[in-house]
Amino acid sequence: MKKALMIIGIVAIIVISGSLIYYFGFFRPGIERAGIRLQEQKATEEATNEALRKENLEKCLKEARTTYLEMLLAIEGDTYPMEQYKTLIELAKDLYQSDIDACNMMYGK
Repeated sequence: MKKALMIIGIVAIIVISGSLIYYFGFFRPGIERAGIRLQEQKATEEATNEALRKENLEKCLKEARTTYLEMLLAIEGDTYPMEQYKTLIELAKDLYQSDIDACNMMYGK
């Protein structure tokens, strides 16, 4: 009986040791590697999204500026009384500012 208990104890110690070796040698490092890969993917995705956001913001601001300059050229091309001319310039500036605000709301941080 004592010999059987010794054998059972030795087998239990071997099984427990094997389990610990498997856990710390293979399973846990695999989980850590997967976590690192996931963090790298997130960082790459965030960098890509940031670059796309900046590109879209620049494009939107460029379009707003182009529209503003076109409005100014259209105003200058016609003859208006001075008061109406000033009102149109102020309106163009207000529209330009609202376009800039819209771009910053859509693509700004």
